[in-house]
Amino acid sequence: MRLAWERRGVVRMTVKVEELAALVAGARVARHALAAQPGEQTGELERILGDFDRASLALKQSPDAAWFHAGSRSLQDRFGTRPLADRITEKFVKDRLEPGDRAFVERADMFFLATADAEGRPSCSYKGGDPGFVTVVDDATIAFPNYDGNGMFLSWGNALANPEVGLLFIDFERGHRMRLNGTATIDGNDELMAAYPGAQFIVRVAVRDVFPNCPRYIHRYRLVERSKFVPHAGRRAPEPDWKQESWATDVLPASPQGS
Repeated sequence: MRLAWERRGVVRMTVKVEELAALVAGARVARHALAAQPGEQTGELERILGDFDRASLALKQSPDAAWFHAGSRSLQDRFGTRPLADRITEKFVKDRLEPGDRAFVERADMFFLATADAEGRPSCSYKGGDPGFVTVVDDATIAFPNYDGNGMFLSWGNALANPEVGLLFIDFERGHRMRLNGTATIDGNDELMAAYPGAQFIVRVAVRDVFPNCPRYIHRYRLVERSKFVPHAGRRAPEPDWKQESWATDVLPASPQGS
């Protein structure tokens, strides 16, 4: 799918949707970098991003915009679940976090994260911290830290190229799970940095979809112990054993890196 975009007297371009996602993600990063240097270029960048945001909202609100794509519909029709899928979407899918959703997210100590690069190649990762490490900023925004990891930056590198992300929250003790899809932004100067000792940057996700999942296949587990590697104020987190191995010691950075 390709989209045409034009700003009179400035530029006209036609791009693939995935290319557009990468351009917008890069522009958002540049906006943060230029925030301390207001000027004509910064103002123009703000206007362009505003155009993209309004166009994105118009596409979302278009009556032709379906929540399910052709692949989902073909399988729904094959197994006779289209009416059920439509009913679940109508009844349970929201674009805001309700009080129960907020409580679930704020007591979470982990979630699974799905990202994809500009070519659509996926990556899935686990993100963990102390209970409450995910902040519900408001009913349409969550935020959380990125801690030191293996330095590959697969997930958040993907998000810079394609900011659309999916999060799966699971409570293995209570048998509850929730999906949250949205658009991620990354900021090393976010005001929440002070709330997360050891954070390299803060990720904010603008919520697009929130909905529960059927819990029947969740295996029940009990917490044995929390990770000793989660950073805390006034205490240096221990180094993982793999950083002491010979294959890694000569390529470790001078300061902690991320995942």
